[in-house]
Amino acid sequence: MRKIPLKQVPSQKLRAVLAGQNCTISVYYRFGATYMDLYVGNNLIAQGAVCRNRASIIRAASPYFTGSLHFLDLRGDEEPDYHLFNDRFILLFVPAGEELPAGLRY
Repeated sequence: MRKIPLKQVPSQKLRAVLAGQNCTISVYYRFGATYMDLYVGNNLIAQGAVCRNRASIIRAASPYFTGSLHFLDLRGDEEPDYHLFNDRFILLFVPAGEELPAGLRY
C-alpha cells in the first residue's frame, strides 16, 4: 500500500509510478464532490470517477491498470474534501494481490 500525497487545492494533476505503471492522476472538486481521471501512459482508465470514502475509485477492470485507488477518511466516514487532503483524507494505492486494509472495499 502506498499513500499518494495531494495538495489542498480544488484541482490538481500529478504523475506517479504505481507498481511500475506510469500514471497521470487528475483530482478535482466540482458540484460538491471529488472526482478523478486516471491515465496509464496514453490509456484512459477512468474519467470523472466519483471519489467516495473507502470505496475503490477504479470500478472497471482494465488491461492497462492493476491495483486499486481509495480515499480514506482518517477521522470518520465523510466523503473526501480537498481542504483536508493529507490531514484527514488520504489517497491510497493498493497493488494487485495485496490484501485491502480493513474498511476499504472494491
